[in-house]
Parts: sequence; structure tokens; C-alpha cells
Amino acid sequence: MNSKSIIKLGNQILDWKKSPHLLLSGVTGSAKTSALLLASLSSMTSKGIIPGKRGMTAKVYFADGKGALRSFLDTKVAVTPAQLAKLLRISVENMKARYQNFNGDFGMDANDYIDGLGRSIRPVIISIDELGIFLNDPKTRGEILHYLFELLVGARQASIYVSPQLGHKVIVGIQRPSAEILPRDTSLQFNTRILLAPNAADNDTKRMLFPMTDVKALPIVEANAEGNARGTGLIYEEGLDWIVPRPIYLPDISNLNIPSIVTRIDNEVDPNWFIKEDYWQEP
Repeated sequence: MNSKSIIKLGNQILDWKKSPHLLLSGVTGSAKTSALLLASLSSMTSKGIIPGKRGMTAKVYFADGKGALRSFLDTKVAVTPAQLAKLLRISVENMKARYQNFNGDFGMDANDYIDGLGRSIRPVIISIDELGIFLNDPKTRGEILHYLFELLVGARQASIYVSPQLGHKVIVGIQRPSAEILPRDTSLQFNTRILLAPNAADNDTKRMLFPMTDVKALPIVEANAEGNARGTGLIYEEGLDWIVPRPIYLPDISNLNIPSIVTRIDNEVDPNWFIKEDYWQEP
């Protein structure tokens, strides 16, 4: 595995070069928000997985339909549909500008690209919690889905050129990813899918998350060490030799000081690690 593209998520190691986008689903109380934060933080500081190798050190943009993240994150969080639409629009513009800037280097991708000074392209994570709440606004629903789809599909072109599209990864948390809320052609663009507290989920949700598996063949997920279902789930990652999803057990991060962790990670990042992108826009 490329140390610059892998993260550890509970008992699973994910390769985001192969599976750049993550869809998280779970009922209230299943630790969906904690899992989304854990995935985001792991993406920001995955350097410990392979000793001596620097990890993704990604830049993360957060959006939260409930607004809960704003209360304990020391960073800007999009909390309204208009703010999310702007975040996604600018992200698409940044992605396209990157592509135009680097598309002459055939046969490589953003995770492998190193310039003459040893600098790489900084990965970008867009972390959206409670997407369904954002999509309830009819004025911005179409715009949000349009730009979200562009971001998801863009990364799939990464094998053609040095592709900054691969530098954009999307994590989405949603309670119930029904086709009425999230169109099927969009949900299928998520290469990694996690269903938390699967024993409490209905069959339609299971089919949306794992369309290639008979819901009757899904494994039974045992309770965690504390004897409850919080933080337990099923995971499927495309590109691997998995026939059915596998159990995943996520650690409890409720006692972590998230603002201090985000601040520490940001302070540890050396701008000289990354290629300067003068065209970059901040939302």
C-alpha cells in the first residue's frame, strides 16, 4: 500500500487511492458523527501506519446539517444548505484548476506525484455530516447534488493523468440513504460504504449500502467490548476481493479533545511539503 493514501479506521485499514470516497449510514445513537470525525482525523494524520513515512496530512473542510460540529471544532463549518453549496462549488472549481495545472504529466496520479523539490499535492477531504438535512432545502438541493456528483466522479479519472481529482476525497454521513434522498447514481460513486448498527437498519438501507450483496447473507455483527452496538458496523470497500461486507469496530472518541487535535495537526503541517497552488480558493 502507498503510505500516502492509507488510513486506519477502527480494525480496518482503508486505501483511499483505490477507494477515495466514503459513505457512512446509521440510525441515531450509532456513533455516525464520531465515525465521520474519526475518518476525517485519520485522513489528516495517517503518518503512523507505516513507520517513518508521512501520511496524508490532508486539508479538511467540514459541513454539518445539525450544526453540532461547530460547537467543538475550532474551524469553519458549513451549517446551512447555501454554505454547503458554496463549499462544493468552490471545491469543484479547485479540482478543475488542479487538473488544468497538472494534466500534462501522463500516467501518474496525485498520490504519486513529487516535484523536483520533493513536494507533493496536498490531499483535500470534504466531510459532510447529515447530508439528508442539507438536501431538504428545495432551493439548493439540485446545486448540492450537482457539485457533489462532479466531485465524486472526478476522482475516477485519476488513472489518466497526474490527477488532482484524486486529491479530493468526500466523506458523507447520512441516517438513511434512500433513493428519494440520495440518487442511486450518486450513492454508487462512494467506493467505501459503512453501515453502523446494522442490526437496527431496515433492508432498504442495507440494499442501498451494499447493492451487490443479498441482505440475508450479511454477517451478524456482535456487540462491542462494552456490550452495545454503538460504533459497530459493516464495511465494504470496492477493489478488494470481498464477497460480502465485513464487521468493523470503531473506537470511542467521545473523550478526545477534537479542537486541540485539529490545531495540533495543522501546526505540524509544513507548507513546504506541498506544491504551492496560487489558484486555490478558500470557501
